[in-house]
Amino acid sequence: MASAGTVASILVALCGVAALLQGCGSGGGGSDAIPSVAGDTKDLSTLVEALKAAGLVGTLSAKGPFTVFAPSNEAFAAVPPAQLTYLLNTKDQLVKVLEYHVVSGDVKSGDLKNGEQVPTLEGSNLTVSITGEGNATTIKINTATVTTANVAASNGVVHIINKVLLPPGFSIPTIPELAASANLTTLVTALQDANLVATLGGAGPFTVFAPTNEAFAAVPNISKILKDIPTLTKILQYHVVSGEDLAASLKDGQELTTLEGQTVKITISGSDVSVNNAKVVKADVVAGNGVVHVIDAVLIPPASPSPAPPSPPSPSTCKADIMVGVNCDDQQNLEHKPTKTRDDCCNYCKSTHNCVAWTWNQDKKMDPDQNCYLKTDCKSQTKKAGVISGKMKPRVVSVVV
Repeated sequence: MASAGTVASILVALCGVAALLQGCGSGGGGSDAIPSVAGDTKDLSTLVEALKAAGLVGTLSAKGPFTVFAPSNEAFAAVPPAQLTYLLNTKDQLVKVLEYHVVSGDVKSGDLKNGEQVPTLEGSNLTVSITGEGNATTIKINTATVTTANVAASNGVVHIINKVLLPPGFSIPTIPELAASANLTTLVTALQDANLVATLGGAGPFTVFAPTNEAFAAVPNISKILKDIPTLTKILQYHVVSGEDLAASLKDGQELTTLEGQTVKITISGSDVSVNNAKVVKADVVAGNGVVHVIDAVLIPPASPSPAPPSPPSPSTCKADIMVGVNCDDQQNLEHKPTKTRDDCCNYCKSTHNCVAWTWNQDKKMDPDQNCYLKTDCKSQTKKAGVISGKMKPRVVSVVV
């Protein structure tokens, strides 16, 4: 990501070129056009980056005039990171969002009226709300509050707001929705059969190495595998990695741990990227909860040796009913932190209000930090190798009469 200073320098240079062609510095109340004003405002560096990605620097350097409701860096930071990555990498959608923040004309804060509907360059309206208490006046644009009004530019005015506004009906696709729109029909059907659509439609973020329809068709006995749900689930989870790994962040020889539990290896040769024996044919298909890299082969997880029978737990100094290989209320956590021992995890629960159960990652290969997850209940119990859970025993209070 370019720094605010670098982006600002680029925009100033662009504005200088535009001045020669169309009068970038003429009109309005400030000496610079809107992109240059944004570039010189420390709290608008993310907006400047977005304007560059959307190709709107030239538009907002034109004569105008324009009024821009400009989200601050904090407003962009409040957008989930994967959704922000989606916007910055999906130009047509980013243009819609940014144009929804732009109004034709030089509209100062004093020109706005309570309840007014203001048409934007995107085509939809913004709603203005003005309230007053004492000498203080608050202006809202939809649900965003104007924090700094009337920043003058040569071709209009900027009002800084504390939220990113989304046009009516605007939605950001999840990974399953993206796979469906990309015609990865066999993958979509397999995800539905394996009951993984909700998982990959969650917050994530995830990185998915998505086989094409032809890749699935090339697998021997694929019709049998698609009907064997446990095997299918294992195969699909072997294509999913937690976190969002864009192509530029992948490294030759890198090993990524999958949701299935084993690793896949990245190989980079020139411009070619491979995952195990599968070649990436289309990289960086970005969704609102992660990224998809389309591959030309199905990844088959290596056969893993049968796990050794769990050893009986050692005596504990913390009072809890111990369950080996059981995960309590997966993904429903009260708190969590790295913990060294089972007893440390148990005592962490004991000292935390509302904690009645816990799950501790015993297997260092699965989780080097051996995280301890605190639970408010343990109604849902699922089998998972490498973990130990405990349900706290009720505390006995002695009353001396």
